Amino acid sequence: MSDIAMPSGAGTQTRVAREKLAPEALIAIAVLIASTFTVILNEMMMAVALPQVMVDLGITASTGQWLTTGYMLTMAVVIPATGFLTERFRMRTVYTIALSLFTVGTLIAIVAPGFSVLLIGRIVQAVGTAIATPLAFTAVTALVPQSRRGQMMALLTVATSTAPAFGPAIAGSILSGAGWRMLFITILPVAVICLIVGNRMIKVPSTPRHSKIDGLSVLLSAVGFSGLVYGLASLGEGSAEHVIVSPWLAMGVGLVFVPLFAGRQLQLQKSDRALLDMRPFANRTFATTAIIAMGFMTAAGGMMTLMPVMLQTSYGLTPLQTGLFMLPGGLTIDRLYRCGRVVFSVHPCSRHTHPAAARNASLGALNKHLLPHGSAIMNTIQQLTGAARIAIAFSIMTSASAAYVAGGEALAPSMAHGAQQYYLVACFMVIGILFIALVMPKTKAGEGNSVPVAIH
Repeated sequence: MSDIAMPSGAGTQTRVAREKLAPEALIAIAVLIASTFTVILNEMMMAVALPQVMVDLGITASTGQWLTTGYMLTMAVVIPATGFLTERFRMRTVYTIALSLFTVGTLIAIVAPGFSVLLIGRIVQAVGTAIATPLAFTAVTALVPQSRRGQMMALLTVATSTAPAFGPAIAGSILSGAGWRMLFITILPVAVICLIVGNRMIKVPSTPRHSKIDGLSVLLSAVGFSGLVYGLASLGEGSAEHVIVSPWLAMGVGLVFVPLFAGRQLQLQKSDRALLDMRPFANRTFATTAIIAMGFMTAAGGMMTLMPVMLQTSYGLTPLQTGLFMLPGGLTIDRLYRCGRVVFSVHPCSRHTHPAAARNASLGALNKHLLPHGSAIMNTIQQLTGAARIAIAFSIMTSASAAYVAGGEALAPSMAHGAQQYYLVACFMVIGILFIALVMPKTKAGEGNSVPVAIH
């Protein structure tokens, strides 16, 4: 009996059928995307609500800024440990802990009678956010096959990229008709739904490692990263006269302790006990795309940071008008990433040279064992660049606007001109990043598995 020749497209169709995601996996990915969007949206909405919170609770601007600075500090301390948590416990357990903390923090913020309790609620929220955000990227990467990874990671990247743009619009619309507590009341049911559905549907095969956390690593990480974030954020806010610790002193401490932390991890990873494994940097694609992501987030994030300040201070727009003005930018980012998702499905290698997909390329190049640590590294970079962009953007705007004021120009238009000076600097930064992205070598098949890993 002779063999029957298979049509040329049969192999491709069979492979696609095999790689079709199960309904359970699709639901899990949808929950991860929704929860990531929610926690980041929550982070961004407070900036718009801060003036109303200050009036309602009777606090000064220097006190109120701790609602955002404290949030950033908490995330900077917790994120480096998320790689260890994901390896120590199952992903569903870690996700449940993260969303439970975020939900509890939201409840505390809703019923907060004063500033201290509200700050506690924000810190508890930040712990949940710090765990949930890198976990989402790790889980999605583990849930989908290599050929579908670019598409799904692009969708998740949309959530993290558009939430900051949608945050001012949503917060402005809520604040125009209700108090600041309504922001948390709106977030609460979404968080509860994500918690319940995610606890049932997120099932990522894994084998937890029963390793102990290194106390010295936690200390070095907490002091080092919080010092850098606090120093950069305080310097950028231009409130050095109100801060408890000098921004320069805090950054100096951070610059000493972060290398000590990295050295400790290099020592511990030899026995596979590192809190944050440094081996992802041994992968050329990961290291290069981490640099690209850092530069791109600093330049683009600085633009988004200055935009609401310029619109409200120089042009007199209300918070709602500011949010609506920034909304098209978020929609544009969403469309660009959707176009990028189509490109990924046609040419998977293209994701290694697309600057907007730097994060996807960096994680896609890693061995699965290193994915939690790679995701934690990228999110730590995101927090550091978040503080750096505040410092760089406001420093350039302040110095440029001061020169215009010295020349006889009024304060409001001078701030607009100062912001434009930063936009010019940011454009040159993006051009340089784009050049690096275009010349970055493509990842060869199997490169992600080339990093030596000790598996117990």
